[in-house]
Amino acid sequence: MPLSAFVLRDTSDPHQDVNLALSTLEQKLCRHFSRIEIQGKRGRKVPILLTPAMKESLELLVEKREECGVLKKNTYLFAVPGSMSNYRGSDCLQQFVKDCGIKNTMSLTSTKLRKHVATLSKVLNLKDTELDQLADFLGHDVRVHRQYYRLPEGTLQLAKMSKIFMALEQGRLGEFKGKNLDDIHIDPNEEIEVDQEPEENEESEDECGDKNSTADVTTQMTESTQSGNCDKPCAVYSQKTGRKPFQRRPWKKDEIDAVEKHLKTFLLRCQ
Repeated sequence: MPLSAFVLRDTSDPHQDVNLALSTLEQKLCRHFSRIEIQGKRGRKVPILLTPAMKESLELLVEKREECGVLKKNTYLFAVPGSMSNYRGSDCLQQFVKDCGIKNTMSLTSTKLRKHVATLSKVLNLKDTELDQLADFLGHDVRVHRQYYRLPEGTLQLAKMSKIFMALEQGRLGEFKGKNLDDIHIDPNEEIEVDQEPEENEESEDECGDKNSTADVTTQMTESTQSGNCDKPCAVYSQKTGRKPFQRRPWKKDEIDAVEKHLKTFLLRCQ
């Protein structure tokens, strides 16, 4: 970051005509934060917002530059004393990451932080213009980094796609006609009332005193049916099948001789 980016920053208040388009809270935010611009990749401008505490610290750093041994020709804001070089922000961040003792040190980087902010911003349901502004603020090209401005695929399938299949399973898909996924509100623990009419029909058909029972069924009912017990007959009676009874007959002598002739070896071996 060059020294001129902080020293020559715009300290003027927003124009009154601009304030008319801002809410009361937004006007307070404009007075609270300070904004500077630095040059990012491919020459594009990258804005930086400073809190009052940050601004006071940088003002003190600029004021004490010479006392700290920073050369006058050094044009960097975070200059190395007695040198023409500067401190790299990414190196400082990694040093603090190591000092804090986390296991995965590569998870805290400036690049991943910007992508993380972009991903979490999806819950705000930003408009296209607001999305472009956020991407520009983070130094992103929204066409290239659009995947970071969406929810992760696993979360998207759990939170969005599951609504469709839950509605389909419960037979309620028609209730949400013309709605998008964000407008569908369905509770996985919601109890759906099921029509009991088919079950009642089945019970009425199973009653033992049904007037429409056939004569064949009536003749097959046991003595327990005649005593008025309605539980047992339903499991006991059966309809006639139409098969003739099988009559057993003894083998003839020629059949026995034929079996002994061809299978005598196996019979002797008990096979």
